[in-house]
Amino acid sequence: MSALRILGILDSVVVLVVLFYLAELVPWNAVLGCIVFLASKTVIFPTDLASIIDGIVAIVLVLLLFDVQNTVVLGISLLFLVQKAVRSLT
Repeated sequence: MSALRILGILDSVVVLVVLFYLAELVPWNAVLGCIVFLASKTVIFPTDLASIIDGIVAIVLVLLLFDVQNTVVLGISLLFLVQKAVRSLT
């Protein structure tokens, strides 16, 4: 399995964790792990536009943890991760 597919699977896991967090099924620690994952991808691939957007999504998730959330921005962020995961898996 290539690294691209693994990252795609992990992106879809991030989306599921955030949705489960919104439904109050997982603790905030799981979202914190997702933030660390997305931020580390931004640090590892600093010139890639998709990784820069991953960093922006990580910031949106930090705001989610502090209850400063905008559902439109959060929805766009999750849709970005979904389309990136689908593209990685195809």
